Amino acid sequence: MSAPGPLALLAARCWQPLILPRARLMSAACRLALLPLLAARRWQPPVILLRPGLIRAACWLLLCALLAAAAESPAETAFAQGQAAYTAEDFKKSVELFEKAATFEPKVSRYHHWLGKAYGQRADRERSFGLARKSVGSFQRAADLDPRSVPALADLFEYYLHAPRIVGGGEGKARALLPRLKELSPADAHRAEASWHLKKKDYPAAEQSFRQALDAEPSRVGRYLDLASFLDDRRRHDDAAALLERAAKVAPDSAELLFARARHLVAAKKDPAQARRMLEQYLKAARLPDDPPLSEARALLQQLGA
Repeated sequence: MSAPGPLALLAARCWQPLILPRARLMSAACRLALLPLLAARRWQPPVILLRPGLIRAACWLLLCALLAAAAESPAETAFAQGQAAYTAEDFKKSVELFEKAATFEPKVSRYHHWLGKAYGQRADRERSFGLARKSVGSFQRAADLDPRSVPALADLFEYYLHAPRIVGGGEGKARALLPRLKELSPADAHRAEASWHLKKKDYPAAEQSFRQALDAEPSRVGRYLDLASFLDDRRRHDDAAALLERAAKVAPDSAELLFARARHLVAAKKDPAQARRMLEQYLKAARLPDDPPLSEARALLQQLGA
């Protein structure tokens, strides 16, 4: 029996599906699966046929890699279920699932970030200082694990800005985050500044910051909706309507935009029948976890007398 060739030795070294992480397994499988094709350009077909074991190993390894990639880790499964519960406004269940994900993989920033969001929702509903402290603790942990996580920093800013000191809030803490946000995302920094000005009731400065956020990120539909909501609150409904028309060109199928258009009609007291149809459509739409909750749509329907 002849000694194994270098490709066969490589196959033996790569064949460790039980211990290789999924990313490394997929990478090794793809490289190994391509080796026979690369070899075909250098060797004659009879030489390729002398290596059926390599081809079988490559195919088997690639199959295992694909199966491993398709299978979610326990942490990712819990996280996905937590987001589904959050979207359904079952915040107690979402806390349990995000805690489970963070227990499985405690160094993943987004698990702690979403755990903070779920704690915050429960704190608001239950008027609980203890849950509020857990919320800010999770946001802080998320930002520590990934100092470049703009969503975690933005939510931490909002918490510091609006929460009382007794539960870890503080305007000074919020201001201290702005330089980091400006470095990472000018649009989110302008959005944070708009929140700051709104709290101070400096409405011209708030509008300017909203517009700067939109100018910095015109491809994101949420930037239009933030400004439109502000304008509706200031009873500038025509300006808000014009912004929503621009938003429709950016993301015409956005569920968030559908809700915003209905909310605008309610605020402007225009076309209640159309507003009702939009809200009913929104209740059936596929939504993202951060989209407006269904309870808000139902509240608007009640306001319309539906």
